[in-house]
Amino acid sequence: MPPPLTWREREVTRLFAEGCSTQQVAKRLHISTKTVATHRAHVFRKLNISSLAELTRFAVKHGLTPLD
Repeated sequence: MPPPLTWREREVTRLFAEGCSTQQVAKRLHISTKTVATHRAHVFRKLNISSLAELTRFAVKHGLTPLD
């Protein structure tokens, strides 16, 4: 089982899985693009993944975003 993600990491993961860019995530969450990149890096490290495709697969598998 992967380590737990923080609430913000889950939000960033969901938005990336739904196809948002770094800039779009930053705008929606009212944070800087650097902060988004930091959250994404933390998620990648915690989940031992290296691509947005893997991140999307994780998000769908764990119910963070629906398959539509």
